Amino acid sequence: MAERSSLLRPFLTLVTLGLVASACAHASGPGVAIQKAESNIPFGLPSTTTTTSPAAVPPSLSGVNLISATQPLPAFSYETTTTFNYGAPSYGSEAPTCPQPPYGASPQKAVTISVQGQPKPGAYRWQIVTRQPVAGTNQTLTSTHYVTYYIKNVSKVTQSPNPQGGEISTFTYDQVSPGPQGGTVTTTYQVTENAIQVSGSAGNFGQAQHAGAPDRGITLNSVVERDSAGRTVGSFNPSPPVLLFPLDVQAPESFQAAGVDPSTGASFSNSATVSGSVKRENACGQLVDGWDVTGTQAFSGTGGEKSSGTVEYAVATQYGGLFTDSALTPTGSSQTEEDIIGQLSPNPLPPSS
Repeated sequence: MAERSSLLRPFLTLVTLGLVASACAHASGPGVAIQKAESNIPFGLPSTTTTTSPAAVPPSLSGVNLISATQPLPAFSYETTTTFNYGAPSYGSEAPTCPQPPYGASPQKAVTISVQGQPKPGAYRWQIVTRQPVAGTNQTLTSTHYVTYYIKNVSKVTQSPNPQGGEISTFTYDQVSPGPQGGTVTTTYQVTENAIQVSGSAGNFGQAQHAGAPDRGITLNSVVERDSAGRTVGSFNPSPPVLLFPLDVQAPESFQAAGVDPSTGASFSNSATVSGSVKRENACGQLVDGWDVTGTQAFSGTGGEKSSGTVEYAVATQYGGLFTDSALTPTGSSQTEEDIIGQLSPNPLPPSS
């Protein structure tokens, strides 16, 4: 599990998900007793150097900062289990905290080509799973943490004319996760339907090609890290916003996107493919499907620090464009961190949020 050594450092695995580009480092591997760890959702990788830059890393390239019970973080909750997997089957497993869906269960909703509705504001449980192969053996150390994220500030849908026909519909929402020293990391996503774009095909060979507005789907618009007093200590505001998932879904589709923060010079890129397959997860007793996306991401901060890795994430269009799964393997590492949504019907937001 990753650990943060200073302030700023991701965007895919959730942006201290190494959130602060200025100070995030991953440990060589998870231990049985984990006092502090990072997770990434949908998108962030760990930084390889330390800097005082105020650029916050996108969540997929950084990890959510998990604070131990000795460092209370009001309104966020944590639980931890550790499992040793010795090939198959596994032994030494603690009783699972997340229940399995009943036999024969299926998802309540199927994925859709376009986004249906908006995400429900509330407190969502997430499962943060790290897997570290043990060198020279067929064993894998798996650590599972449970943490609460908030979905809030879901905006009203705005519409504007599309010269190609119809209306362009847009809304934004915030995902708030725990940050260093009792702070928070807020990632703002934008969802745009029926954006300006063109499609073409090169005969009967290869994928159809799609191009258009940089925000033609779900984009990462900003990352803001705040300390325990609510003061902003890092931010990343890419221009243009970085595309994470094109809409409407036209799979298979590969795309490249990048954005630079004009105030800091920090940059983030996402090169990914929507295969058309569906990734199914256990949301602690309920099955949920999401469009499967795979690719590579890279972040460059203002102090020369760089983060990169392979990512895989899932988008539940049927739940307003929520990310339901995000996995990150940093470049040069064998450790994978996967963040999996743990509930589809959120709890109410606490008054303090």
